[in-house]
Amino acid sequence: MATTQARNNALVITLMAAVLVWGAASALTVPAGEFPPAPYHLVIMGLDVAMTLILAVLLAAERNAERSARKLGAMALGSLGVVAGLVQIAIRFTSDHAWWTGHFPAPVLN
Repeated sequence: MATTQARNNALVITLMAAVLVWGAASALTVPAGEFPPAPYHLVIMGLDVAMTLILAVLLAAERNAERSARKLGAMALGSLGVVAGLVQIAIRFTSDHAWWTGHFPAPVLN
């Protein structure tokens, strides 16, 4: 039973990290479009914060699990995912446009 839980945790860590890394790469490279409706940016920010916190908690819980190749890969990708989540949160504080859209580059055409 413990091995099944460790395997599931590693899978969840890997998937959450992949989503956060993809989001951070997109936020850093893709120019944003127009501003979204008012509550939308708060929901997306909340999801970014929640996923980053959940991933950090899962990494802390998995630290004591038995060693395996899957665990080592999940821990490495999970750490990268936490950094990517923090980058997504930090981007929101760089400008007014980034606060609303979550993207670092300003739109090409205003």
